[in-house]
Amino acid sequence: MQIIRYLFVVLTLCLITGCTNAGPIKSFEGYFHTVEASNTLRIDCSSAVQENDPYDTDIGYMCKVEVTENTIIETEDGKKLNVNDLAELDVEKTNTPKGVKVDLAEEQDINTSSSSREGLKASKIVISN
Repeated sequence: MQIIRYLFVVLTLCLITGCTNAGPIKSFEGYFHTVEASNTLRIDCSSAVQENDPYDTDIGYMCKVEVTENTIIETEDGKKLNVNDLAELDVEKTNTPKGVKVDLAEEQDINTSSSSREGLKASKIVISN
């Protein structure tokens, strides 16, 4: 009986640990929305938020991603782009959101807090064809 109780406690702790915060991430996928400032992009990062809060699935979240001089921007097939090219893909102009993968310069804990979703720096951005 002691063994069963012990196993129950261990399994419960494993389940609780597995369902909590996933922690910092290095990349995320979402949809490109718009170029805000000269080097800041608004990108849907709901998937990253949901990794850290699996119970919050109905709300969409936007991240502000900064493009630096070292950021690589390209399409899936390797065509190089710049921020001006992305402005032409703005969802408000095209009415068609483009999928995007963002590799961050540093691991970040992206969650429901708006401050965690601002000032992210991208090392690479890949726009879906």
